Amino acid sequence: MTEEKSGVDVFRQSVKAAADKPAIIYGGRVFTYKELNERVNQSANALLDLGVKRQDRIPIGIYNSNQFAEAFFSIQKIAAVPCNLNYRYIAKELQYVIDDSDASAVFMHEDLIERIQQIRPDLKKVKAYIVIGKKENVPSDMYHYEELISRYPKTEPKLEWKPAHGEDYFVQGYTTGTTGKPKGCQWTHNFYMTGVLNEALPGSLVPILQQAANYPADTFRAIGDMLPVPGLGSVLSSGITRRLLRTLAQGAMRYQPSIESLITSMLGRYKIGLTSPSVMVLLNAIVPGNIRCLALNQSISNWSLLATFTFLMLGGTIVYLTSKSFDPHEALETIERRKPNILWATGEATLKPMVDLLEKEHYDLSSVVAIVPAGAYVTAETKKKLLKYMPHSIYVDIYTQTEAINMAIQTYSSADKDIYRSSYAAAPDMRVVDENFEPVKPGEIGMVVGKKEAGMSMMSGYYKDAEKTEKLIKEINGEKWWISGDMGYFDEEGMIHMVGRGSECINTGGFKVYPDEVEEILMANPKVDKVSVVSVPDERWGEAVTAAIELKEGEKATEEEIINFCSDKMAGFKKPKHVLFFERDTLPISAGTGKAIPREVRVIAKEMLGIEERGLEAKEVR
Repeated sequence: MTEEKSGVDVFRQSVKAAADKPAIIYGGRVFTYKELNERVNQSANALLDLGVKRQDRIPIGIYNSNQFAEAFFSIQKIAAVPCNLNYRYIAKELQYVIDDSDASAVFMHEDLIERIQQIRPDLKKVKAYIVIGKKENVPSDMYHYEELISRYPKTEPKLEWKPAHGEDYFVQGYTTGTTGKPKGCQWTHNFYMTGVLNEALPGSLVPILQQAANYPADTFRAIGDMLPVPGLGSVLSSGITRRLLRTLAQGAMRYQPSIESLITSMLGRYKIGLTSPSVMVLLNAIVPGNIRCLALNQSISNWSLLATFTFLMLGGTIVYLTSKSFDPHEALETIERRKPNILWATGEATLKPMVDLLEKEHYDLSSVVAIVPAGAYVTAETKKKLLKYMPHSIYVDIYTQTEAINMAIQTYSSADKDIYRSSYAAAPDMRVVDENFEPVKPGEIGMVVGKKEAGMSMMSGYYKDAEKTEKLIKEINGEKWWISGDMGYFDEEGMIHMVGRGSECINTGGFKVYPDEVEEILMANPKVDKVSVVSVPDERWGEAVTAAIELKEGEKATEEEIINFCSDKMAGFKKPKHVLFFERDTLPISAGTGKAIPREVRVIAKEMLGIEERGLEAKEVR
């Protein structure tokens, strides 16, 4: 029997095929695959010498950089398990993740030293702290990363145990904690290698094919010009090619169930996927040196983790920004200078500042072929403006969670008149159901769930938390289903629309209001920069819809003005009954996703309104 491949196996293939091609571009430095692999090996040999064992959890609290990727792959190479560590956490929050993961070592930036020193006496299991930064800033009882790895050979680490593969753990991705304490989502090698690379991504071909028929000619030309085939851009943008795609798309729509069955059969029976030998040969011939991804998101997010190991495993180039916080000026200047083809983003928090700057200044964005955000919402207005400034690009909308990757997808181009905030072509095994787990009718809101196929399409469970895992993955009629926690509905054309988290649904006077829907409308107000809609207790309505808003710099607005803005855009019961204005950069935002943290916003809102849970003194309701 052939042993299953791991992510490290595929990375080694790319190193061999693309040794002299750029793997990472960070500021003024360019690291080839050979150089990256040698530094990864040095780090891996150091970890072994420090006593790290098979499947030990190792948190990484490093800003986007070559060291972030080196730490990730060095942990993988010794069959240990990398975890993301949010470097924006306060000491207590850092302690929770490090302790919860049973970490034996920690990679960290020097910015964390003071916070780690506060909690270090309580972190009994950690054997080593490895610090990225200036040597003079590193305490004598911690390890300076560059000095440490310089002592070790650049050769492959020799293990006393079997390399990780199959059902061994690949990554432990911690959620951002917007709805509670961070949870460690365990991804196995099978989950990623088979579920993501060999099933989910190739299985997205049918909906993409359907949507591609309407892309403008400039999009096809940009895709063709990106690849190392002379004249391919002109061929792809020709009328003949587009008519052929339109015909294929019509066939895909007509025979979609049969085509999906065929793809599934091929993937399962013939092992065809992004990591199959023939496909890897093709990818290694096309991708290295030709396809670049600019990581606009921070390394602390699981979406950033996905970008790093996917592109580097497949031979692409990752371009990292150098700023510790997202800087739209640096992002746009980097696009001009480094010519990335793909922008990997985390929602409105990264894309909206870029749009705001593009409305004032001109940048050459002609290299960008695809914009791929996930993990946080992006308004329809921001999507439209991005495609206005990058009319040759494709906007790839992905519905995903840390627990389940690539569940639904939708693409937009500058040719699309209707662009939605949260509308997707659903994966075949997604459903919208009621509380009895029965499918609801088109247009009716219900719980979004997905079938768990042989443990390949989602995480295996939360680390050390069987109770929460059982709430997420349920067995019904002999089948395992993933409970997303999101609410949505199918329209008459079979598209799934997300309306928000079920736990955040507001019940006001017996009517249900989903915050996402109200936030979308409020974000269309030209004066509004950020918004979070939550509920506060109300004697008359039970819960009152409350909008917490940050205005754009220099703007002024009144509560009445904001409420009136909503009057002809939503039902009366959905309109905010309270509007609270926050100073700029004071709205509680998750550093990992850019989303507001509802529980924290709610606490502040009640304080600002003078509301207590008991003995409620409700204000006059409009």
